[in-house]
Amino acid sequence: MVRRGSLILTSCVWIAGTCTPAMASEHERAVKPAWLWSDEERFTARFAPGTAEARVSAAASMNVIPQQTGPKALAAGVAASGSGPIVTDVIDGSVHPELLMPIELFNDVVLMRYLPEGPPPRDDAIARWREVGMAEDPDALLRDVSRGMVSILRERSRRATREERSPAEAGDLRDGPRELYCRVAADAFETLRIKLGGGEYERFLRLLYEGFAPGRRMLVFESPLQTENALRSRVRGCR
Repeated sequence: MVRRGSLILTSCVWIAGTCTPAMASEHERAVKPAWLWSDEERFTARFAPGTAEARVSAAASMNVIPQQTGPKALAAGVAASGSGPIVTDVIDGSVHPELLMPIELFNDVVLMRYLPEGPPPRDDAIARWREVGMAEDPDALLRDVSRGMVSILRERSRRATREERSPAEAGDLRDGPRELYCRVAADAFETLRIKLGGGEYERFLRLLYEGFAPGRRMLVFESPLQTENALRSRVRGCR
């Protein structure tokens, strides 16, 4: 489970007089912008041993999250009485956008801007497409891709409500709504990548990381292993 909030983290945590990096160094991020990182580089940086604890410690030291939800509570395996679930990681896209996967940002864009069921957009980040050098406004393409997603989801929903299904249909519908959306979103993102093509797709990723990542702030409550496994599954389209 992930929750959003307003978080600003330092790039390191002071432990016994030593500055322990919470994530990739400023030099590393300056050499390779966030939108150029590979998925595996993001996984390595995000789930490197000790980094989640460092980010939680930084947030707790700034009173962004309760102290009892930090590393000491995590080590004990329980939160203080009445304090709620333990925060196991804090991801702030305005500080470490390179930790976010493209599919996570794509889901943000689609859910908050294009799917009818989603909330209204928080901003007009798509309007920055010229700033990143895109040849055309991606709005129309995003709308087409999103409409395709809605069409598939609605059709699957109609099939799921039929009183009788063939064995083949039943096999297709074994996954729940979350898994189904995961697959549809991954397919839509791949369709978008193909339609945009090489250079234009890279510029679109820059739009995501410069326009939307700064607004992506999360509190994570699962263990790092659970979170990594779930995220790797999302990147593969839950397949």
